[in-house]
Amino acid sequence: MKAYWYKVNYGYLLVVALLGLAMRSVFAGFNIPLSYSHMLHTHSHIAFLGWIYGTLFLLIDHHFLKPFNRPKSIALQFYVSQALMVLMLAAFLAQGYGLYSILFSSLFQLMNYWFVFSVLRALKKHPHSGALSVRFLKAALWMLFLSTFGPWAVGAVKALGFGDTHWYQLSIYYYLHFQYNGWIITGVLALFFAYVEKHYRYRADEDGLKSYRWFVWAIVPGYFLSLLGMFPVLLVYLIAGISALMQLAALYFLYRLIRAHKLGRLTHKQKPVQLLAFMVTVAFVLKTILQLFSLIPTLAEIGFNNRSVVIAFLHLIMLGIITPYLIAHLTKLNIMQWQGSLSMVGLMSYFIGFVLTEFLLATQFTGWWGAQFAEGVATATLFLAVGVVLAAFAFSSKKKITACASEGAGPVKDNQWFKNYN
Repeated sequence: MKAYWYKVNYGYLLVVALLGLAMRSVFAGFNIPLSYSHMLHTHSHIAFLGWIYGTLFLLIDHHFLKPFNRPKSIALQFYVSQALMVLMLAAFLAQGYGLYSILFSSLFQLMNYWFVFSVLRALKKHPHSGALSVRFLKAALWMLFLSTFGPWAVGAVKALGFGDTHWYQLSIYYYLHFQYNGWIITGVLALFFAYVEKHYRYRADEDGLKSYRWFVWAIVPGYFLSLLGMFPVLLVYLIAGISALMQLAALYFLYRLIRAHKLGRLTHKQKPVQLLAFMVTVAFVLKTILQLFSLIPTLAEIGFNNRSVVIAFLHLIMLGIITPYLIAHLTKLNIMQWQGSLSMVGLMSYFIGFVLTEFLLATQFTGWWGAQFAEGVATATLFLAVGVVLAAFAFSSKKKITACASEGAGPVKDNQWFKNYN
């Protein structure tokens, strides 16, 4: 696919940011001529299926399919998914959950099956199936497959009249968990290792394999971390606790791997990547620690019974881990080039807005901010939105898209794996 499509997917992030600002403006007293619930549904769907899914799709094709065994239908799959994305955007804004939005989102779920199994089939012929990146990608695709049962369950629960029960919340949390903890974060790790395998001659070692195993094994039982607020019973706490400890172990071995192979060189002399890497690292560690702390009943009650805290946690993952990583990866591939002052101002604005929104949302339950809370969050969201808009200037069509190793990575040997794995 052409580089143009990266810009299109970033355009979805612009839509998500502007919708987020519009929703926060409603709470701050501004009159927005759009339904709040419609904006909310559009915001979430475009974030998951537009910006994140679309960008992961392109990068998976770039790293794993194009150099080796690219399915003939992959371009068609992408174009169909883009068409459905535009239709969903219009339908959700116009009617929220209605006939057309449900139809288009259902078709998108069917597209997921086509994508998952065509890529899994292609990976069977990958010349380095034991590579850590390929292992993570296979796991990510299976998590994407599992996540699709969430929307089907939501429809069935509502059709059976259980929309106001725990069954509805269970279905929503199931989808969210297997999306961000499963498909998305695992997919991001696949992209990370795809890059370091090429530019840093990394091969799956003991730390890498341990990190992979602990991380993947923790995904399914990790769903129980989402159930602590609804089912505070010993069995749920036990399974959730095991998952939280497994994720902590995975993070530890990932840290050992990064330190042993000196992968800090990835950010060498690249200030935008340094800031983005700092955000990803802090947010990833904080996410893992917060999951462990959620096993404390008092903290679990605060976390699950306060909507602002739940939103802060989701934003921690989406805006603190996923989005900064994807932007950093696009930067390492020279797809985004931070040469102008406007784009750098945008990156700093995004960082400030993220920190402020997280702090305000996470502490809203304390009542510290009073009536000024809505205005404060709206202002912080404005920083985020302005940041996303200005960071778009980092895109450039003047240079060829090539993988860009950091200084110190060393020359790439004449090896088919490195030669083709671009």
